Amino acid sequence: MTRIDGTLRTWSQYARLAAKLLLASLGALSAWLAAAIVLEVVGAREPPSRAERPTWDAIVVLGCRVSRDGAPSLAMRRRVGYAVELFQQGRAPRIVMTGGRGEDEPVSEASVAAKVAEALGVPREAILIEEESQSTEQNAEYARRALGPGEVLVVSDAYHVTRGARVFGRYFDEVDGTGIRGAPLGGALREVAAIAIYALLGRLDGPVPVPVDERLAKFAVATGAARRGATQRGASRNRRAARATSRPSLRRSVSTRGSTAAPVSSKALPAVASGTASGTTQPRSARTMKSRVLTDCMLCIPPDVPMRPTGLSVR
Repeated sequence: MTRIDGTLRTWSQYARLAAKLLLASLGALSAWLAAAIVLEVVGAREPPSRAERPTWDAIVVLGCRVSRDGAPSLAMRRRVGYAVELFQQGRAPRIVMTGGRGEDEPVSEASVAAKVAEALGVPREAILIEEESQSTEQNAEYARRALGPGEVLVVSDAYHVTRGARVFGRYFDEVDGTGIRGAPLGGALREVAAIAIYALLGRLDGPVPVPVDERLAKFAVATGAARRGATQRGASRNRRAARATSRPSLRRSVSTRGSTAAPVSSKALPAVASGTASGTTQPRSARTMKSRVLTDCMLCIPPDVPMRPTGLSVR
């Protein structure tokens, strides 16, 4: 009986643990499903009325999958159709189609969306194509490069509007979003995970990263300024050295022991700087001249040239 009681107790503990895990899993799945439903409902809201916002600078259609034969998917037709409807109501002067070419797509998503919009009556000159992006983040970044700062209305499936509007809000001055309902629930469930990942990466509220080309441009400007500064400093040192060699004071006679010194020329500067034999008595002006010549000559030496003993001395 003791062994049977112990076995029953063990199985009872396992059953309670399994029940807790099942409840936790059901709770997580319920929360996930509830979040997907909320995304679908919130994203399907109507755009602001004309009283609140008469127009935007552009309507941006987020990229959507293209079939293998290059035909637009049902979701793309629905997104573009809704954007065209808003365009024809006069809510914006142009439509931006975003989306590059996927791995198994024969053409870019933006080009296919543009053809759908043209077939629905939108003039070609009112359509802007951005066909390099591969994600929602790049949709916003490249659309900003094409449009510049301004106010945009983001159009997508309802479940995608929340993330799209938040991401675009980091790149544009004012962003509103509106979407269409009717997409399969699986898309909304995937979108919950995508929002969690974007939140962890700081792509919903974090600062906008500086593009690589802008970083390189700033580096080039800084490098050019430093190079020009170094060139100007070198030219200034050369001018000071040239003035030092042409001063009339350098041509004064230098008294040495037992002889009368000849006038000093610019070619004889090293000899003047090196001095004469020990015990030489020179006028104060000559010693000042030697110190000045040495200082000016040292300024002409580049910083990367190694210094070697030359026998020069300053007294």
